[in-house]
Amino acid sequence: MSEVYVHVPAALFPERINFLLARKLQPEVACQDANMAKLDIELLADSAAALAVAGLKTVLHAPYVGFSPGAADFHGRRLTINLLEQTLILAERINAEKIIFHPGLEANAHERRVGDWFERSCILWSNYVSWAKLNDCAFCIENIYETSPVPLIRLISAINSPYFGHVFDVGHWNIFSREPLTTWLDAAAPHIYHLHLHDNRGQMDEHLAIGSGTVPFDQLFSWLDSCDTSPSITLENHNRHALDQSLLALTSTSRGSNHK
Repeated sequence: MSEVYVHVPAALFPERINFLLARKLQPEVACQDANMAKLDIELLADSAAALAVAGLKTVLHAPYVGFSPGAADFHGRRLTINLLEQTLILAERINAEKIIFHPGLEANAHERRVGDWFERSCILWSNYVSWAKLNDCAFCIENIYETSPVPLIRLISAINSPYFGHVFDVGHWNIFSREPLTTWLDAAAPHIYHLHLHDNRGQMDEHLAIGSGTVPFDQLFSWLDSCDTSPSITLENHNRHALDQSLLALTSTSRGSNHK
């Protein structure tokens, strides 16, 4: 069985508490495009504490606007470090189980650029992975534009920490990957800590309900049933109707362990 989380924008987290408690749903607090300086960290911490009393956990999605672990310029590196450290402060306050990060590798990056990204990313993450161990909070790197898992696996293997793994986003895979689903999953299997589940029709990142697009969820769930791992799951739908549809679909697979 997999622990299940649902997408909740950070700015809306406090007002969603009653809904989460009533449905016994755990949030992935999403700071993707949030202005971190404008978030009320104490209010977010109080919200997470209220869920913890009910036995509900929290994961955190770090901001991605301006976050570039492979940045070559001083401004880009400084901004990335500032965003990372703000994220770690928030993660500690809400007692996050995991933090999801974008890799910061642009679409269609050429081989030299991928090499530069890898070298600079290794330097950044090696300086911060000790925080993850100290706080028992895994860093999870999400596939975005990657056409294969190779760059992410190379980075994760280089960091070589049980607190540094992969978030497999099946919606992004459906748009950008050139690898068959099970090829990607088999290659990344030892490193997959978390899943982002949402659907699309292969052209845009639509965040549809499971079963509403062309993502081969039957293959994904069959693969999960056949392996020894049970990564946690976030249903990354952006409206209530799609979320309810995805919860129903997940229930029919017996993958979810903590939702109604």
